[in-house]
Amino acid sequence: MKNVTHKAIKANVWNAHIAKANSSVSALKEYKKSNYQVDGYRINANRIVNGEHVGEDWLRGKLKKELIKLGYCKPSDFEKYNKPNGSINIG
Repeated sequence: MKNVTHKAIKANVWNAHIAKANSSVSALKEYKKSNYQVDGYRINANRIVNGEHVGEDWLRGKLKKELIKLGYCKPSDFEKYNKPNGSINIG
């Protein structure tokens, strides 16, 4: 039997919320009524910290600087995406 961690369950619940909010206009309106907001910066920062797949734009340039400035990521969080040849591994 496979052990399921609390972190894995939390990630699945979060992903379900994101999928639900993006599924229809009416679902998105309901989330807005509850003051629930989808924060792309936090979502991608969490993915970077956890070493998950992210778009290349989040790993360099302006978006990377913004994630660091906001305090969502540290420069060391991006090191796992660097390949020895200087290119980027997106996850």
